[in-house]
Amino acid sequence: MGVNEVVLRFGPKTSKLVWADVFGPPFENYPTCADELARMDGFDDAHTMGRYFIKLHGREDFRGVLIRW
Repeated sequence: MGVNEVVLRFGPKTSKLVWADVFGPPFENYPTCADELARMDGFDDAHTMGRYFIKLHGREDFRGVLIRW
């Protein structure tokens, strides 16, 4: 359990999540790619996650928190 700051970046020509940076202490099973992070967060893939975040927050980099249960 814990909370870490996170920054998500999306492809300039697509909605796909292409980059994620999690700040703070490392935690177990940190995903090694955008698709894996998206699946761990309940999305089918990085494209689906990117579309969701862009719809809610716009195309700029998303800055928020990653809450680990």
